[in-house]
Amino acid sequence: MLILLNKIQFLSNFNKINAKKIKIMKKTLLFITLLSAYLMFGQATTNQSVGTVNSSITNPTGPQASEIFRFRAGNVTQLDDGSNFTFNNSRWFALGRVPTGSQSVYGLRFQIPNKSLTFGYQNINNANDKPRIQWIGSDASSNDLEFRVANSFTSTNSTLVATMDNEGSTTFGRVRSIGAFSSLARVEIDNISRGGLKGSTATGLKINSDPISKSNTCRGIDITSNAGNIFNIGGNILTQGPNSTGLNLQTSGTNRSIGISSRVTSGSNEKIAVFGSTFLTSGFDAAIYGEVSLGGSNSFAGYFDGNVFTTGSYLPSDRKLKENVKEETNVLERLALLRPITYDYKIMSEISLSDKKQHGFISQEFAEVFPELTLDITKPVFDKEGNTTSKFSFKSINYTGMISILTAAVNELNDEVKLLKEELAELKGQKLSKESNNELSTENSTGAQLEQNIPNPFTDRTTIRYQLQEGASDASLMVFDMNGRIVREFKLSNKSGEITINASQIGKGMFIYSLVLNGQELISKRMIIK
Repeated sequence: MLILLNKIQFLSNFNKINAKKIKIMKKTLLFITLLSAYLMFGQATTNQSVGTVNSSITNPTGPQASEIFRFRAGNVTQLDDGSNFTFNNSRWFALGRVPTGSQSVYGLRFQIPNKSLTFGYQNINNANDKPRIQWIGSDASSNDLEFRVANSFTSTNSTLVATMDNEGSTTFGRVRSIGAFSSLARVEIDNISRGGLKGSTATGLKINSDPISKSNTCRGIDITSNAGNIFNIGGNILTQGPNSTGLNLQTSGTNRSIGISSRVTSGSNEKIAVFGSTFLTSGFDAAIYGEVSLGGSNSFAGYFDGNVFTTGSYLPSDRKLKENVKEETNVLERLALLRPITYDYKIMSEISLSDKKQHGFISQEFAEVFPELTLDITKPVFDKEGNTTSKFSFKSINYTGMISILTAAVNELNDEVKLLKEELAELKGQKLSKESNNELSTENSTGAQLEQNIPNPFTDRTTIRYQLQEGASDASLMVFDMNGRIVREFKLSNKSGEITINASQIGKGMFIYSLVLNGQELISKRMIIK
């Protein structure tokens, strides 16, 4: 009986358990049915797919012939790590249109703890919104944007080609360090690894400034450096190699071309617009080299509007550089036509001239005698900004070319003085054998006397005393130039007396005056008129 009661109790409990299971199964079946209906009728209207979706991608899939998967308007997100889509402790991404308060961001965002990278538009509701690449980070020192390149799709190895920090400092190529100092360049371009094939041209930086809408001023590069408290250098260029050029400029202007324009506006101690130097080199050295190719008469390898100082100067004068060589002759007569003057320069805005007393000639007068040593010059006039405002023309003289002419004149004078000395020595030997070879006699056997003129040299007038012997007749004082030509004759009617000679009667230079009696020269002396 007890056993039967136990079986009845077991069956009663079993039925109760089955009833509970049936209820659970009904609920489960209802949930699955509702979920399936949701997926079929609700989700199917949101997401549509064609074909299968791969669970992993080991190689690029390439272009597709048909659509694989489609999302409705909105955004796609994935919470890869963390409890929520937060900035500080989550890892996630979002793609599409994401509302962020008053704006609607449209693009792609990758988020890791405390760092984020976004691509796209910040606000698509703004018609003037521009696309952007933006990265965010709480650690400014390590928050750099890197550009890398790799040769394998599956490998994580890559080469850094450019880096940009959160202040905009950008380095293209490798980051170099020199000793304890690292490169702090805003933009650094390293073209070492891609120098091109042998024989080709490698360009580190190429800038083409040619806007469609032409402006008054177009700058290929504009540099401002004002951060240094000791030195500010706008550009620093280092080139090395067998043939190196620090800066190569080429200009081609239809109206005005300037290769380098340098202007110094301040400096309490020193102001140098262009500084050039060479150091420990051999062969040909030139700190600054200027050359004019196919230039005209108004072209100059160097033009300086102001004083020029040099510790050494040379001009080409090699025999192999010259042709049609002729000796300078008869220059004394041409030099006598020149009018040496002293003068002061005017103060003029068109040209910078010295304020010191000057010695020289008038170019227009000089050109009448030596036209080959004069040149007409036309120079541009600039304002404070370096713009051409007008042109200024004037005549100039090549004073260096006068050196050979003056040398030839000295040689001609030396030849004449030598000839006169020889003639004078011969006269002394013939007529004044008792006199010194270096002095002219002051008296002779006839008792006649001729004194030295006083003053000598003179510029205005001079006086000569004389005395004749008893019964002398047909006596005169004759003045000769250094070529032996008679310049002036004074008849002597008294036994003794003096003759006054004005410089205007004779001229300038060295002369011989002689006491002549009955056509015979008795005594001769020299006088000089300045």
